[in-house]
Amino acid sequence: MHETIPFSQTGLLPKIVSDYLHSAESLSSFYQYQPNRESITAAIAARKNYVVDRALLAKSLTNQYAGYQLADAVKINIDRLAAEHTFTVTTAHQPNLLCGPLYLIHKIASIIKVAQELNATLQGAYIVPVFWMGTEDHDKEELAHIHLFGKKISWNTSQKGAFGRFRLHDIDSFKQEVFDILGADEKAHAVQRWLEKHYFQYETISQATRGLLNDLFGDYGLIIIDGDTPELKQAFSPVLLDELRNGQSAKRVQETMDRLRGAQYNIQAVPRAINLFYLTEGGRSRIQKIDNMFIAGDQTFTSEELIREVQSYPERFSPNVMLRPLYQAMLLPDIMIAGGAAEVAYHLQLKTLFESYRLHVPMLMLRDMAIYTNIQQRQRLDKYGFTVSALFRSASQLADLFIHKYGTTPIDIISETDRMNNIYASLLSRAEKSDPTLKGFVEAEHKKAIQSLEAIRDKMRKSEKRKLDEGIKQIVRIKDTLMPGDVLHERIDNFLPYYMIHGSTYIQTLIQAFHIWDQQLKVVHFD
Repeated sequence: MHETIPFSQTGLLPKIVSDYLHSAESLSSFYQYQPNRESITAAIAARKNYVVDRALLAKSLTNQYAGYQLADAVKINIDRLAAEHTFTVTTAHQPNLLCGPLYLIHKIASIIKVAQELNATLQGAYIVPVFWMGTEDHDKEELAHIHLFGKKISWNTSQKGAFGRFRLHDIDSFKQEVFDILGADEKAHAVQRWLEKHYFQYETISQATRGLLNDLFGDYGLIIIDGDTPELKQAFSPVLLDELRNGQSAKRVQETMDRLRGAQYNIQAVPRAINLFYLTEGGRSRIQKIDNMFIAGDQTFTSEELIREVQSYPERFSPNVMLRPLYQAMLLPDIMIAGGAAEVAYHLQLKTLFESYRLHVPMLMLRDMAIYTNIQQRQRLDKYGFTVSALFRSASQLADLFIHKYGTTPIDIISETDRMNNIYASLLSRAEKSDPTLKGFVEAEHKKAIQSLEAIRDKMRKSEKRKLDEGIKQIVRIKDTLMPGDVLHERIDNFLPYYMIHGSTYIQTLIQAFHIWDQQLKVVHFD
């Protein structure tokens, strides 16, 4: 069971994303396809004109999945990618520890649902859902923790560099803390055994994330791809070389940024002169050009040395947020990419860059965004006549709304303020006729009178709030659970508590509720 809330009632989306979803004319030159179902046919027809090395893709995926137990749907989809009529819908994310916040799960559920819908209706084409696992991200502070039942649990590892390469040899303390918080009943023990089998048995974060997601989504045919492989980086090496020689990405994106600013939009991501990192087992260092030398961490290269490094070891070069979408576009026959609001915003900066490399510009979709409610929360909301959409007000506004509904005495002072304004307007007119110097005195007295009214209102509000305190607290508590710190709980909570209670039906419920063409917030009701 689920409901939807228009984004216009939530304040969640930045202007650039809201305008994009509503096809604002000011953004029409920054994307290729309208974000709707009707554009799919055109996207597929155009995508056929761009070559993808399908043999390389299939070979790399086969190697990456070696040693994993694959669902038949995954095997079939890997094979299908060899066919020219097969295309992909893709979402990307870092391999956060234990899949991190809920929205990683939501991203994947979004593309699975849209692939199912398209495959049920399309003629002459087949769509495979793909998760691009951003294993090269090195932001350990963001990736190496989870929030479980309101508690932050961190993996205190000294490892550095690409997070996907981190080894799990020192994760026992973190694992035990997770297990302790999950509890000791049979459902908790079942989840612990499941995690031991599908996550903690692996050597690296990349392998563990693939194992967990493969078990969660394998029956739906999800393909997981890791770009941190030598053969795929070799295919990307022409862009790597061009970036080092010519700094193409910064030039192209800067032009787009200037046009977006001219249209009064904020910029999501700012390119660097060189949008590459140098990647080793010891770290991921930004490449900078100073005079005629290239600097990466504590290493220095001449131009010739760095070019030879790309030619011999392309896996040592890692694209940043500006170039990673190009890397994805070169490898996958994408017709659509789905991401959060920030991803939609920065992808709108990239159309000219895609075109400069003669790459297909895929359809850009906002992933399904969701919050969850349980039966107790819904019963409390119903009891007091509140909807989930009301919770997007501030705590103070919720209290005022509650007092308005259930207070014994009206506390608004609108009519009194209007009458006071009229009285002082009349007094000011008469005083100025008597003596123009009285104007300041009358205006000051007017201000004090309004402040007195507001003080009376605040006293009445406090009195009513005390009488209704328990009900107000219950409503605000629900808000704080669903939107801690005024952000959706999908950006904080981990999926494990929901999986522990609902098992595989948790994923089924999400996929049933999600509908990427319906650009609204999903409120998923769990019993």
